[in-house]
Amino acid sequence: MTSVNTNASATTALRTLQQTNKALETTQNRISTGLKIGEAKDNAAYWSISTTLKSDNKSLSTVKDALGLGAATVDVAYQGLNKAKEVLDEIKSKLTSATQAGVDRAAVQADISALQDQLKSIATSSTFSGENWLSVDSSVAGYSASKSIVASFSRDANNTVTIGTVDVDTSKVALFDANAVSGGLINAAVDLKKADGTTLLIGGVSTGTPPAAAVLTGVTAGAAGTNVSTGTAAVVVMGDFSLTGMHKEDTIKFDLTVDGGATRTISVATDTITDNTSFLSAVNGAINSTFGSQVATASINTAGKVVLTSGNAGTTASLNVTAPVLVDGNGVVTGTLGLSGSALATYGTATAASTTAGTFAAGAAADATDGFTIQFTYDGSVYTTALLTANYADKDAAATAFAAAMNTAIGTPGSVVGSATAGGVYTFATAATGEAKSISVLGTTITDTDATYAETDFGLAASTATAFGTSTKATYAAGTLDTLVASGMDKGDTISFDLNVTGVTKAISISTEGFAGTTGDRALFAARVQAELDKVANFGANTVKVDVDGTTGAISFSTVAKGSTQYITLDNVVAVDGDGKTTTGLGLATSGGIVTGGAGAPATKATAISTNAFVGPLTLDADDSLSFTVKMGAGATKTVTINKTLIDAQLGGSTGTIANIGNFVTVAQAAMTAAGISDVTVADNGGGSNKLKFEAVTPGLGALVVTDAQGVSGSNKMSVDKINITASNFTALSTTDQSAVLSAYIKVVNDSITKVTSAAASLGSVAKRVELQQTFVDTLMDTIDKGVGNLIDADLSEESTRLQALQTKQQLGVQALSIANSGTQQILRLFQ
Repeated sequence: MTSVNTNASATTALRTLQQTNKALETTQNRISTGLKIGEAKDNAAYWSISTTLKSDNKSLSTVKDALGLGAATVDVAYQGLNKAKEVLDEIKSKLTSATQAGVDRAAVQADISALQDQLKSIATSSTFSGENWLSVDSSVAGYSASKSIVASFSRDANNTVTIGTVDVDTSKVALFDANAVSGGLINAAVDLKKADGTTLLIGGVSTGTPPAAAVLTGVTAGAAGTNVSTGTAAVVVMGDFSLTGMHKEDTIKFDLTVDGGATRTISVATDTITDNTSFLSAVNGAINSTFGSQVATASINTAGKVVLTSGNAGTTASLNVTAPVLVDGNGVVTGTLGLSGSALATYGTATAASTTAGTFAAGAAADATDGFTIQFTYDGSVYTTALLTANYADKDAAATAFAAAMNTAIGTPGSVVGSATAGGVYTFATAATGEAKSISVLGTTITDTDATYAETDFGLAASTATAFGTSTKATYAAGTLDTLVASGMDKGDTISFDLNVTGVTKAISISTEGFAGTTGDRALFAARVQAELDKVANFGANTVKVDVDGTTGAISFSTVAKGSTQYITLDNVVAVDGDGKTTTGLGLATSGGIVTGGAGAPATKATAISTNAFVGPLTLDADDSLSFTVKMGAGATKTVTINKTLIDAQLGGSTGTIANIGNFVTVAQAAMTAAGISDVTVADNGGGSNKLKFEAVTPGLGALVVTDAQGVSGSNKMSVDKINITASNFTALSTTDQSAVLSAYIKVVNDSITKVTSAAASLGSVAKRVELQQTFVDTLMDTIDKGVGNLIDADLSEESTRLQALQTKQQLGVQALSIANSGTQQILRLFQ
């Protein structure tokens, strides 16, 4: 139906166009602002959340700035501490150099003073934005050592805002504090200590008046505690110990009676004795071996006397020593070392001189007026003998005739013996033997006066050379000197034997003293035997020689003279203990009768009594103390300390007051117990003396020493910035005390180095935390920005697409509205 009152199509088109225009306006606004939610009306919840987060992010930005400021402040303080530590190291080095003798301490102090000033400069300069953590004054009203660095901003579920901080306690990092009570790491006064940790009372500034320690000063030690004594031992003082006249390998014997028991013979061998130590070892070893235990002990006193002390003590102990018997030898007989003999003699040898002189040849009829001569030598002399020609029937007759002619020339019948071999060779030999005999035929000369017959010499001819006799010395093999130990060698003994040389018999003796018991002694054996042979009358130095082969050990005796008349025999080889020399007693002597020990004594306790009386009342403040040392016998020295806390605990008060000697005894006993002393008690010495008596709990503990009493009011203190090794309170000290104080100063500086190092480490940890928090805040702010963007930012890609769609829709709406309105115009034309 068409109506002039209502254009439904136009109205619909208009409404659609209006909605499109509104959506288009929203999209265009989002694109232009970039926000999906720009106002609360867009999305109240998201707008509220984003607005709050944006506000918090601005606060976090402020936190970030505060962290930067705090980091800078921490870094300044940290760098100051590092530099201060370097300066402290230098001060410690300077003080160490001052401990060396001869160092110019004034020059060292000048350097130390400059370094002390540098420490102050470092502390006062370590300022950032008006903040100085290294140089403070904690006495100023309103001062707070706690410094805070804003580190975080947070909001919980209840919308409660919290500001987080990083806190720094500057009291632990301040180098200087103007407050004299507390002080900083550098200027805080600390106790001076000895190397053993005890309080040092010199070299610094004392904090008060020390309490009186008179009652503990000059404690006099009584007699040392002794155990129950069983008496004294029996002591025999004998002669002077001396090695003069001592002869080794001998024996000293004496009879010893101990505690009235059986008498036994003690044998002391001198073999190993070289000094007093080896002498005592030999005597004590012999006593122990004989009795089976050390019933008596030999020693040498300061006067050089030999002393014998019984093992037991008391009146039942006794010793009786007889006069020593000195024995040549040690009871062990040496072996004969391989030397052997027999009654059979060994002879020398001798041979005659013998020469050959041609071969027998028979001759013709002889002429009684003719003949020949023989030229020959005998024992070095030349002879000539003449023979008338004869017709010798055979070779033997000729040889005999020729020898007879030679003997006639020599002038001694039988001097030459002639013979011929089966082959007719002439042989002429001396009748006597020996190397002094010689013979030779020089030749023959034939004499023929009438030439009636042909004369001949029957083949006799010259010898080829002069012949000599021979002779040898007599040599006797007397065994083999093998390894001496294997042969049973014992030092200091004697080996003897009888030696017969060509009818003369002599006894020979040698000592084994000095033999080492090895084959190296072969030469020593030969030398000793030869020396004895050379001394024997009727032998002489060139009669007999002895030889021991260095390799085989074969022993031989030989005559110097040669010939068959020389002979040697060796017999009666005997080994004897000792060598004929007797040692001295070395100081061992008779006791002159029975010597007994002394009676015993009861046990005693050690005591020590104070010289000074207690004067009271004595009051100790909180910083005061009394100390003394106690040493019981061989035990350790222990330090006992009395202070206000102990006094109040023992006496039930609160003032630290000791009113009388009884109170002092109570407190002192408790202090000794606290020091771990359980073997000493303390009491009132009585008699109204007001003196202390220290006594050992049990007898026999030795001496009791109570000493080193001192009263201390606080202690001597020193700070690094006040150290001065040229100050009068230092230079007036002894060298020993100066050394102790220097060591204490070095400890003060070293402790400050430790504290500064710890403070720097603490600030380093703070700096690291601040740095981490800065990184976290940056990250947190970025995260919040991103989260807010996700909530309210428009998606431009999406909005751009929507804009294009809405613009198209707008154009279509306009056209639709136009079409709807054109229908009414058509109706109006019907009425025209």
